[in-house]
Amino acid sequence: DAERWTTQQLQDHPFLKPPSPKILPQYQDTSREDLVVDFASSVTPRGPILNAPFISGMQRQFSRYFDEFEELQLLGKGAFGAVIKVQNKLDGCNYAVKRIQVNPASKQFRRIKGEVTLLSRLNHENIVRYYNAWIERHETPSLGVLSNTDSSEPPSGVGKVLQFGDSP
Repeated sequence: DAERWTTQQLQDHPFLKPPSPKILPQYQDTSREDLVVDFASSVTPRGPILNAPFISGMQRQFSRYFDEFEELQLLGKGAFGAVIKVQNKLDGCNYAVKRIQVNPASKQFRRIKGEVTLLSRLNHENIVRYYNAWIERHETPSLGVLSNTDSSEPPSGVGKVLQFGDSP
């Protein structure tokens, strides 16, 4: 019984409390050259997943993902997509964005929407914090550009924005 938490301790646990508003870091007097060196050392070369073949140059102009975020590093990829470390151009914070390609008429799309709903309600110190999700529709490029397209339906890029960590 001595190890059991009191009611107050349970109510004060971060799992039950929403996260406090983020405090932006104070301005540090750092030379421009130092910032460039630090930034360059953290960025990996752009691989094929970062320049996804299903997004054309014209579509990049109208993409929320490319408009709001700067890609920094590929964190991991799987059968359905990739998780990419990005920096928000407005707030300067780093986030992990899960990008996947899916047909909006598929059962898989419904499962993904269910996952998004669950993540939006989850608040736990050991699980990456969910912030936002959105859908971007893209035209299917010609088969010469993307040869692994099996469907005549245009694919849809779905981005789930998850907090990666605090900006330095």
